[in-house]
Amino acid sequence: MEVLNAEDRMRLFRINRGPVWGDWKFNPDNLTLVWQGYYEIDLEDINSHGELLDWLFQCRSRSIEDLMAALTYIFEPQSQICPGGANLAFSGSKLAKAYRDKMFPKRKPLRPKLRYSILERDGFRCQSCGASAATGAVLHVDHICAVANGGTNDPSNLQTLCSDCNLGKGAR
Repeated sequence: MEVLNAEDRMRLFRINRGPVWGDWKFNPDNLTLVWQGYYEIDLEDINSHGELLDWLFQCRSRSIEDLMAALTYIFEPQSQICPGGANLAFSGSKLAKAYRDKMFPKRKPLRPKLRYSILERDGFRCQSCGASAATGAVLHVDHICAVANGGTNDPSNLQTLCSDCNLGKGAR
C-alpha cells in the first residue's frame, strides 16, 4: 500500500473535491465511506478495533487496500492505541467528525465592516473586469485562495469581483 505524504493528499483532495482512496470516497455530510457510489460504511458506527476489523473482512473484495488507507487516515488518532491486540473501544463518531472538520473547514462569515473595507479599498470596482455598481454590476467580496483550499478571511486574501467574474471563477 502506497502511503501519500500530506502535500500529495491535499493535492488529490483538491482535484477530487474531497478525500478519495481508489473507489472509496468520504462523504462529509453523513460521515460515511462510499464505495463506487452505492456501498456505504457509517463511520459513526465503528467504535472498536473489532468493528473496524469486521468491516475489513466484509469488504475484502471491494478494494481492500484503498479501504485500509481511508480508515487509516480517518481514524489516524486511534492507530497507536492497540496494545497487544486488545479490542479497545473508541468513538467512531468523534474521530469521523474531527476528520471532517479538519478536511472541510467551515467558512467564517465576513463581518459587514470588513466587507465594506474591501469594497472601499478596491474602489467599488470588480478587480477582474472593472465593472462597478454604477454600471449595474452586483459586487461580491471574493476569497482569492478559496476557504476550501486553506484560504482565510485576511484582507490580503480578499478582492472585489462582480457576480459574473466571481461565479465564473469557482474555487481555485
